Amino acid sequence: MNNLIIFILGIIPLIYFSWKDIQKSQLNNTSILLYGLVALFLLWTNKQLNEIGIIILISIINFFLFYELWTIKIIGGADVKLIPFLTIFICMISEYPIYSIIIYNLLLMLIGCSYSLISKTIIKNKYIPFIPIFSLTYLVNYLFWTIKY
Repeated sequence: MNNLIIFILGIIPLIYFSWKDIQKSQLNNTSILLYGLVALFLLWTNKQLNEIGIIILISIINFFLFYELWTIKIIGGADVKLIPFLTIFICMISEYPIYSIIIYNLLLMLIGCSYSLISKTIIKNKYIPFIPIFSLTYLVNYLFWTIKY
């Protein structure tokens, strides 16, 4: 399947989740589960069996990484629920799933830390507009893997 289609199927729910997170500060578990089922279906229909195993393993490792970040209150619980399925989408838009998730996590830290630094220390205003960091990082990661140098 075309990487652009996979990207779109991954970004539209992320934007919806960001919007719901802004409104209520919580996400519906059913929505997250449907997102996961779409991710698993796309993975099953588009990858070879050995690639599926590697991507699932990467997804589990990434989940535990983000779970640890949640336990020290760096990210929210919905982020931890989303990350295994988002990891599948991230791994599918690149030919190199391990490098793709490493780049995504580094971009996420860079964008998230930059946003936090700007909003809390430089501007010192608690009414800074919310930026959907996961969606923005997913977009930047997609552009990184699709733009030919």
